[in-house]
Amino acid sequence: MPAKARVIVGQPIDISEFFDRQGDKAVLKHLTECFLIEIAKAGRRAGLQAQLAGKRWKAGRRRPRNGRAASGGSEVTDS
Repeated sequence: MPAKARVIVGQPIDISEFFDRQGDKAVLKHLTECFLIEIAKAGRRAGLQAQLAGKRWKAGRRRPRNGRAASGGSEVTDS
């Protein structure tokens, strides 16, 4: 079926400073959070904060009480 689509292109993200740190989990976490934040901005949801989820994460769950989310998947939530 024919449909209309809209594509929003955000600003380029320079990741060249991380080229020599491939496989570094801290860098991967940082970049994932940066990408999620930029995606939220492109969707006009700039007030959202990125949260990384763990292996056992399920949609709709809130952030753990200790304020930390395990690494693994990712989610963007309202602040």
